[in-house]
Amino acid sequence: MTGREQGTKCKILNPNDNKLERDGEEASLISTFLTTRICVIRHKAKPEIFKTLSQNPNPFRKALSDICFSPSLSLRLHHCLCPILPEPSTTKFYKPSHPSHSEPPPLCPPSCQYPLRTRTRREAATSRASRNSRSHLAFVRLAPQKSVSPSDLLPGVQALHDKLIVFESDSVLSSAIESLCEEWWKENYPGRESLISQTLPFLLSRSLTLKKKVDVHRVYMFREAFALFDFEDESIEDLKLLLVRCVISPINLKTEDGRRFLSFIFGLSYQLGKELLAMIRSQIPFGRKSMLEAFGDILFRAWKAAQVDSRGEIENGFLQDLIDAAIHASSGAFASYIRRVLGAFINQRTIDGVEKLLYRLAEPVIFRSLQVANSNVRQNALHLLLDMFPLEDPDATKEEKDTLLDKQFFLLERLLMDDCPEVRTIAVEGSCRVLHLFWEIIPSPIITKIITKLFNDMSHDVSNEVRLSLLNGIIYLLGNPHSHEILKVLLPRLGHLILDNVLTVRVAAADLLLHLKDVRNFQFNKVVELDLLLSVLGSDQPPVAQKITKLLMPSYFPSKACEPSYTQALKEFLTAEKSEGLLAVASTGQAQSSSSTLSPLSVQ
Repeated sequence: MTGREQGTKCKILNPNDNKLERDGEEASLISTFLTTRICVIRHKAKPEIFKTLSQNPNPFRKALSDICFSPSLSLRLHHCLCPILPEPSTTKFYKPSHPSHSEPPPLCPPSCQYPLRTRTRREAATSRASRNSRSHLAFVRLAPQKSVSPSDLLPGVQALHDKLIVFESDSVLSSAIESLCEEWWKENYPGRESLISQTLPFLLSRSLTLKKKVDVHRVYMFREAFALFDFEDESIEDLKLLLVRCVISPINLKTEDGRRFLSFIFGLSYQLGKELLAMIRSQIPFGRKSMLEAFGDILFRAWKAAQVDSRGEIENGFLQDLIDAAIHASSGAFASYIRRVLGAFINQRTIDGVEKLLYRLAEPVIFRSLQVANSNVRQNALHLLLDMFPLEDPDATKEEKDTLLDKQFFLLERLLMDDCPEVRTIAVEGSCRVLHLFWEIIPSPIITKIITKLFNDMSHDVSNEVRLSLLNGIIYLLGNPHSHEILKVLLPRLGHLILDNVLTVRVAAADLLLHLKDVRNFQFNKVVELDLLLSVLGSDQPPVAQKITKLLMPSYFPSKACEPSYTQALKEFLTAEKSEGLLAVASTGQAQSSSSTLSPLSVQ
């Protein structure tokens, strides 16, 4: 049902319309519904229904007592139901004025018998419509399931649906009507398409307002109904605005059903998809980590679910712009936000078509950007290359893939010697990460060339940030056992960094020695001599001295040694020269970690 049809139905709900016409419309709806139900109950209902009504007829009659469009209509409805309902002993619905029950009640009793408080015209109209809807619900709810044909109930359910927006302020009533329409849709009853034009906007609005997971789940279960709308019609703008708001709703971004629903609505309309992409694009500069990752996940799901020939807007109109913006971003923070959204595709590169997509979008711009004069562009492009490494065309031949891989390693080595310290810092950390992840498949000559440059050149770089990134990168590289053989030979070249003039570099060097202590077949005293460690222990600042204390503690006080051994070791250390005493004590201890700590002052 289109929005224009919604507007046509809503005209009967305008309280400023002619009163008689409105009462006649509502009375007609009630009469049609009741007549249908009466016929069904008389001719199709099972005997158990009459037994149920006979045992407890009052709730059914009480529901009808709420209908008070006019006294005459209430009496006529009661008169129609009398033949199928037993007479209760006491009822507040109607008290006959005649002694004989066989005589029908008057069609138009005096109005004074039904006093009503003074109300405004709008209040009266709303009250009448509310009672009307409550009565409809009573009829539908009280009937046994599947006792009548859904087609016979459809006119009454449609009447409830068309009035849903009027009773939005009545949460209980509106929720009951929405639940009825929802069940009708789930059961695939006939005419269910006519019960969505008011239900879906109401459910969407409630999920955005109340922010409850259950409402998000109900919207997702209703998702197929959205495909019945004509999103090119101008009258559907309000519904489109609700859908666009869902993209920035935290509850939709956090829940799995919310993400699935958002990825689904991308395929409803080309224009709607463009508006959703525009909303996501506008939120990237302000997004938190979780929100940006949710955007990426939603985009990937939408791209994966779309037909190949309909992915153009996401690929060429959005992802291509993101890659360009990630390279030419004015700040590193903004570039990182964009890469976090792209990360959803990069992390799913094993999915069919993703690798080809990334290569097609990034290859024309990324290699050129790595060689431009602007250092910010080189820095952003290097970040993106490291995230996508190795960038390759899955459809290319082996020779073409090898050539492309050599090109990436060549640019990476070149950037290690870049004029900009920030670029060199990223290149050092990126090189260590690439070696850690792809050591087994990288040719040996390339490994030797890169790692030699790291130890010989980067360890003496004038920028303390570069030296710091080298130490952190080597710690990360030690996580790959295949690198241990060559690192065992090269690590002593970093021993001078324990005496670096920058505190953060010395702390990182101490962290490297602590890490080596827990790596098999590595000895930290082969990287930094013990007498140098003792000298640093007595002269350096507490952050460094405390780490060296933790490093040397197992050598002085092995965890399995007895107390006399501790006393003797400490006595020998205090009475001997620092270096000689340290070597003597270290030779008697076992390098095991200990939970106790020793203040640097106590060893001096």
